[in-house]
Amino acid sequence: MREAPKTAVQQLLLSPIHPPSSNDAPLHLFPPNTTVLISEEASPSYTTVYRGAVSTTRGDIDALEREMPMWLAEYLLLNQTPPLAPLAKLSFVLMPWNKDPDAEPLPELLNAYVASFLPRSESFFK
Repeated sequence: MREAPKTAVQQLLLSPIHPPSSNDAPLHLFPPNTTVLISEEASPSYTTVYRGAVSTTRGDIDALEREMPMWLAEYLLLNQTPPLAPLAKLSFVLMPWNKDPDAEPLPELLNAYVASFLPRSESFFK
């Protein structure tokens, strides 16, 4: 008889587990009828991949192992958090809105690219 392929969570369980400490993940006793949802991002909102109750999670182990995101399994079983995505650097300038169309427009701002073509004299930047 051929063995069914193991889920990603089952693969994690083959090695020693190191769940988070009670300081990192304190024990909470939720009422048995509390809803447990696992959702994933889907355009334009979210898709629910698991829905159950606290009282039924023991019977839903197979479904949870299939549907649980890997980052959640790694946190619960190995106390590993996903790496943070690099922060995107955004730059912008706030300028006042000119209501009068006949008024002189605001001066154009220099960016690093344009400034690289300008002469490097101290008197220019004073």
